[in-house]
Amino acid sequence: MQARPLAMAVALALASMGSGHAYAAAGAQGVPPAQQDDAKLESVIVTANKRAQNLQDVPAAISVMNDATLQRNNVRDLNDLPALSPALTVSYGSQPGNFSINMRGIGTYSLGIGVESDVSVVIDDIPVGMQANAFKDLADVQRIEVLKGPQSTLLGKSSIAGALNITTKPIQSKWGIRTSTLLTNDREWRIGATTSGALSDTMRVRL
Repeated sequence: MQARPLAMAVALALASMGSGHAYAAAGAQGVPPAQQDDAKLESVIVTANKRAQNLQDVPAAISVMNDATLQRNNVRDLNDLPALSPALTVSYGSQPGNFSINMRGIGTYSLGIGVESDVSVVIDDIPVGMQANAFKDLADVQRIEVLKGPQSTLLGKSSIAGALNITTKPIQSKWGIRTSTLLTNDREWRIGATTSGALSDTMRVRL
């Protein structure tokens, strides 16, 4: 008579353990697909090696700023980039020709036709010859890659300290206009506009 309550207690314990295991398994299988997709990390594609690759597969120190990041931080030219990439700094001179782009404290502080900068600026796979020409508005930019350290193998000897790899947005076949304005409380104002479209089946242009 005394063993029967003990046997019933053991049976109830085993039944509750089995139901808990079944509930946990059902819960794992019953996670909505939307929540499973949200748990995945977003892949970041870069072209630092002259081909599209996942950032995790590139053995280099790279900071990537996409279009959403640039718009959210109101990035309009190279002067706004150091706030998003601590390794990148800009030294200012008396005129834009004396400005210097520095990567990890290394840069070029002289201007001349035969002087190559230590940090190269590449826009759509086309290097900017003189560093002073890089201090212009960044129009229709899709992604900026800040490559830290020597990049001479793929980007030339003028990138001994690093490089800025800038990719613009694709030009659509349909003509369109994009405008931007900037107004500050210290009387600074700026108005910019770009237009792009197809001239023919094989040629597209952006102004």
